[in-house]
Amino acid sequence: MADLRVLCLHGQQASAEILEWQLGPLASKFEHHLGMTFHQVDGLIEADPDPCFEGIFEPPFFDWVQWRSPDDSRVNSTSSDASLATVRAAFELLDHVVEEQGPFDGILGFSQGASVACAYLAHLDRRDGSCSPFRFAIFFSSGGLSADHLLLLHRLSGMTDKEQQKTPALEGLLSMPALHVHGNADKLKDDALAMVRLWQPGSAVVASHQGGHVIPRDVASIGRIVSAAKLMMQSVVS
Repeated sequence: MADLRVLCLHGQQASAEILEWQLGPLASKFEHHLGMTFHQVDGLIEADPDPCFEGIFEPPFFDWVQWRSPDDSRVNSTSSDASLATVRAAFELLDHVVEEQGPFDGILGFSQGASVACAYLAHLDRRDGSCSPFRFAIFFSSGGLSADHLLLLHRLSGMTDKEQQKTPALEGLLSMPALHVHGNADKLKDDALAMVRLWQPGSAVVASHQGGHVIPRDVASIGRIVSAAKLMMQSVVS
């Protein structure tokens, strides 16, 4: 089976090393059944570790962006210039990685990395139209894209306030085959499901597991996710 190269974006307060561990047995099944190989990259913003990783993995740890909600005291409002700068820097990093380390067939993200990967695809769609460097996407436990995130994408594209008002919502914007995986016990489950609406009907495959905000490692969940990935890959153009 042909080697399908997948660019991987880790979650918040984590690292490429951590995502490689999180993918663990699932990655080996994807490689065996679908010919996928996974290529990790770190975000740009150094961060404190997620408490569940502290003492287990060595620093540094990273975030991709700072676009948390305005009531999060750690960062500014998602519509702030500071937030916009972090999104722009993340997209520029991904542009560079694609140019220097590509080509890639797919993009994968977990948690914040999934939201950033989705936002990047929407950004590329607006910037480049149908000329995306990716043929498919895989998302685990996405935090979704809010109205504030949409505002950032509008601002990043240089739209005026008047132009933003005339621009349709992102719903149904994306058409590339995508797999969306969420945990039924994840408190962000609704956000992950809401992100599916950014895809045109029939373009997204949804899979679930019984865990929380994690990439599952149990045999039953891995089997269901691999089956869903095979279904998604049937729509990928060679």
